[in-house]
Amino acid sequence: MKKNFTLCLSVLLFTFGHLSATSDTIKAVGFAFVPPVLYANIGDTVVFSLMSPHNAVQVDPTTWALNGTTSNGGFNISSSGGKYIITTAGIYYYVCQPHVASHGMKGMIIVLGAVDIASTKMEPGDILKVFPNPANQFINANFNVPENTRIKFALIDMTGKNVGNLLNADYPQGNFNATFSLANYPGGRYFIRYTFGNNFSVKPIIINR
Repeated sequence: MKKNFTLCLSVLLFTFGHLSATSDTIKAVGFAFVPPVLYANIGDTVVFSLMSPHNAVQVDPTTWALNGTTSNGGFNISSSGGKYIITTAGIYYYVCQPHVASHGMKGMIIVLGAVDIASTKMEPGDILKVFPNPANQFINANFNVPENTRIKFALIDMTGKNVGNLLNADYPQGNFNATFSLANYPGGRYFIRYTFGNNFSVKPIIINR
């Protein structure tokens, strides 16, 4: 009896432990990666569907922001395409080496569980809109609250670190607007993260100075 229970438990762990893993595809379309930002989970397989002369080479955040081409030793997908299995949470930056400088051909993969990023994503849709983008001193957020709950807005830097808590309050169900000051943050690339419960939506923004 104990042996049968152990076998059943092993089967359940194997089955349910792999339900969340999916396969996501990034394509090279013209001089752009589609989608430019991919949200993924640990265990997901990212399929790069490329064509000559495009490649996809992982770089560090600074190299990515400067449209550089130097690999950080991460994944290196040739023009024939390939797969990469996500094993670690974080933000993965990558570029097409032949075309990042001339056409800005680059993308990123945001892996759930990264520092200060919640564990379950929401499909962006109309959940969150931010404007203007690029922003200067202020940014406006139009957001939907699907149920009565505590909501949070945070400013995330390119390493996935929370650098600013913009809002933390209880909200009823409905659609709302909020304006956040960016005056205390240096110029650069960031993310606005909107969270309720274990759900979140992330939008990339630029602060111009």
